[in-house]
Amino acid sequence: MELGLLMMEACGLFAVFHETAQARAVLKTLRVVEEEHTFEKMGACVGRNDSEGFIGNRKPYCNACYDESGKRLSFLDDCGGAQPWRQATTSIGKVANMWARPPLTTANELIDYYSRCVERGIPAARKALQAAKLVLDGAASPLEARFAIMQFAPVSLGGDAWPRPFLNRRVRFLPELRKLAGRDWCSCDELWDDLKVDVELNGRAFHADERGFSLESGRRAALEAMGYRVLEITHGQLEDYDSFETISLSFADVLGFREAPRTSAFCKRRKELHRRVMAFRF
Repeated sequence: MELGLLMMEACGLFAVFHETAQARAVLKTLRVVEEEHTFEKMGACVGRNDSEGFIGNRKPYCNACYDESGKRLSFLDDCGGAQPWRQATTSIGKVANMWARPPLTTANELIDYYSRCVERGIPAARKALQAAKLVLDGAASPLEARFAIMQFAPVSLGGDAWPRPFLNRRVRFLPELRKLAGRDWCSCDELWDDLKVDVELNGRAFHADERGFSLESGRRAALEAMGYRVLEITHGQLEDYDSFETISLSFADVLGFREAPRTSAFCKRRKELHRRVMAFRF
């Protein structure tokens, strides 16, 4: 299970970073060097080298894994290179312990690799293959990865084995709704486009200020005006087993999914799965 969560991180849009004083000093130096190199690169690409800084001159970091049609994004910057890693911040500018970055690999690549390892009889490859089969591409946070394992893992492990959605797929707003949404498109945490249902995983820093709350309220209202149903769960609700069970069962009703029978044996497996998933430290 823990290996599956690490694979979710590798196949996702985030990397958790536990900063030390030494690492902080190195990052400070690297930022200066990166700015110098980026100014040169931007000047070569677009013939400009102004004082706005590289963050202002590049298009925003893509926080989605799939476009509106469900096609995987290319994760390229304006100059055609791989998009850089960027330290995540809240809507009020507080630095988080995560970095946003393109995926390092995909679930299919992991499954293919470990399948070949199993065929060659490599020790522990079968366990790694089982973990890879739990993975969904595109998680943008540890919270999304944890929820995915709980809901999409097989019943034999304590999961609910829900049909799999797209993680962080774009939805483009209708022109008349873009002012309300405050943007042209949004990235839905877990989207069943055929059902028009979006499940949003809201972390601790969510709605940390009035602006953040206003933006997300407008986003939700715009999605609902387009016929989408938006469901939400917070970190605290996922962390508390009883609250999480109540919410997941209500989500299953909305989605029309058949939940696993809550037998005593299944509940025991599910509680253990929940304990391990929530105890894991990325």
